[in-house]
Amino acid sequence: MFVRTCWALMLAFLIAAGSAQAAEPLAGYLDYEAFLARVQKLGETKHARVTSYGKSRQDRDLWVIEFGGTEQAKDAKPTGKKPVTEAPLSTKPAWVVVGSIQPDHPLGSEMALRMAEKIAAQAAEDEGVQKLLARCTVYIIPRPDPDGLEKCFALPRQLSVGNGAATDDDRDFMLGEDPANDLNGDGWITQLRVADESGTHRLHPDDPRVLIEIDPKKNESATFRILSEGIDDDHDEAFNEDGSGGVNLNCNFTFRYAPFQPNTGANAVSEPESRALADLLFDRPQIAGVLTFSTEDNLFHPWKHDGGKDKGRNRQTIAAKDETVVNRLAEEFRELHGGKNCPPSSSGRGSFSEWAYFHFGRWSLASRGWWVPEVPAEDVKQDEPKKEEDSQDEEEKQADDEQPKAEEIKQADEKKKPTDEKQKEKRGAEELNALRWLAKEDIQGFVDWQPIEHPDFPGKKVEVGGFKPFARTQPPVAAIDELADRHVQFLGALVKQLPELALVDTKVEALGGNTFRITTNVVNRGPLPTMPEIGGITEQAYPLQIVLSLPTKTEFLLGHQRGSVRRLKGQGDKEEKVWLIRFSEEVPKSITIRVWAPAVGQVETSIDLPQ
Repeated sequence: MFVRTCWALMLAFLIAAGSAQAAEPLAGYLDYEAFLARVQKLGETKHARVTSYGKSRQDRDLWVIEFGGTEQAKDAKPTGKKPVTEAPLSTKPAWVVVGSIQPDHPLGSEMALRMAEKIAAQAAEDEGVQKLLARCTVYIIPRPDPDGLEKCFALPRQLSVGNGAATDDDRDFMLGEDPANDLNGDGWITQLRVADESGTHRLHPDDPRVLIEIDPKKNESATFRILSEGIDDDHDEAFNEDGSGGVNLNCNFTFRYAPFQPNTGANAVSEPESRALADLLFDRPQIAGVLTFSTEDNLFHPWKHDGGKDKGRNRQTIAAKDETVVNRLAEEFRELHGGKNCPPSSSGRGSFSEWAYFHFGRWSLASRGWWVPEVPAEDVKQDEPKKEEDSQDEEEKQADDEQPKAEEIKQADEKKKPTDEKQKEKRGAEELNALRWLAKEDIQGFVDWQPIEHPDFPGKKVEVGGFKPFARTQPPVAAIDELADRHVQFLGALVKQLPELALVDTKVEALGGNTFRITTNVVNRGPLPTMPEIGGITEQAYPLQIVLSLPTKTEFLLGHQRGSVRRLKGQGDKEEKVWLIRFSEEVPKSITIRVWAPAVGQVETSIDLPQ
């Protein structure tokens, strides 16, 4: 333990000393202590209300930052002593921004926090932000899994897959007995490549740092087996199966929940963090939609309707009418974002963003936020990648000489092929582009392969190296502000799309005997429908209500004092409402018609009655 602690301190010093030359992945990102200081500072501003809505497994506060709400009690201090979930019904809709729902995506937390800081800073002067908050309440939940994200900052650095729960995903009745091991002592958990003809990978013909999966159709033979950096601590022939442990909140929600799978939890919504988040949303029926930062991106890769095969209440694909709307929103987002060639979306089983749509019944949009941009080879001057044998000492060369040389000869012949033929190799293109980008940005995101003696592979050639965790998924911290700006703009664009209710062509006809016919048309002038189609299917979204304010002793000959209005599409869709009423006493001078829904807002009109 003492040696490991000394090494961690030395590594931190070396990283700090070398930061002027090249940055490390996650350099400048906020651990929980720094994050908490920024959140508390937000709570001191005029326009933000900061409250704790729950506690994590390791007793960290779960923070929500509110803007433009009707209950802006500025005397509420962000102490975290009393969780706040319930909120009074609002007269205007709300959007929720959720960051880092999965702990291996720290960018989401940074983006959400910076969005909150920008809204707070611009609320007093920026007309666009003022209009946004006048029209809509904004809830920002920057770090719904603080325990899981905090693991990303622990040494050695590795991808965090879950929260602070102790899990036994390999079901051997032991906890954490086979974690990752930092075999080369560089402070990062990367990969092992083990010389193995029965493996699955071989060297890339253009760059021996990159490994590509063999293609049996091409009659290719393997030279390496790929493993996570570590040893088989529990001798079960599986490496690092316990990893960083915990439950991934983005696999712990009810829609398409996958039981008995690693990191999904004992059951759906089993974690205090996922339960608190769901409760927060259910307690606020004014929520119209959710914007989540997640690798399960549906803005560059919108969900597809299945053509009508998916019917009934338990839908598995996006509703047809909602698909059209989301495609339009996604197109506007892509134009604002400006990125190209977004990586494929990750699996959504048990994910928060799918739950928010399919089970919570609201608009649900998910943004990856950033990915490695394309860097043409001619834009970067790199040193020639070291040949495999250059990294070996004489003793290892002798050991290699005793191994079969057939595959090495074959690969040498492949390297002699014409350049245009080698360029046909599509495998490994993402990794090669990432190497070019790291070189261009001067980021130390790749560990050159180094030979080591491995206790589980005596006499075999074993090397440790590869991409560092987060190197290909998280941008330099200097790039986040601009990305946050674009997402604030998109949030403003979403608010402009909200439904806009109106009551038109309202009239009263006196029929005699204190009897009147009242007619009005409820119109939605906004671009978005008054609820997603899925909201009506699941019955989670509140429908539009229409109410007449009348004396108690009023008889309804047609219609009811309170009723509902069907889902109204945008751009002028309307429904006519007609009532026949008779007053048993004196006819009032006027009556009021009010239409409202928590996630839509309200409109009312007062009409005079003939006397």
